[in-house]
Amino acid sequence: YSGRKEVFDTSKVPDIYDNALYDMVHNEHLGLQALPRLFRASRTLASYVVPQEYGIEPEDKVTVGLQIAWQMLAKLLQDMLKNGGAVAW
Repeated sequence: YSGRKEVFDTSKVPDIYDNALYDMVHNEHLGLQALPRLFRASRTLASYVVPQEYGIEPEDKVTVGLQIAWQMLAKLLQDMLKNGGAVAW
């Protein structure tokens, strides 16, 4: 929540959900009493926010996906050329 703008930033919902899920799985020993409630709330919100994270229309999703994939492939090609095409296992 931004007090200055008085709006909620829904782009943070997937991060909250991911972190709550991680803590539910890996940090149960900490005994965080509010965590199950936070997890359930963030999971509910994420079920609405995440599908729209990269656009609402199918064309929007394709456009964003192509931009992300192109950047990743360009980086991969750059790394491969930098290493002379050798693969390090």
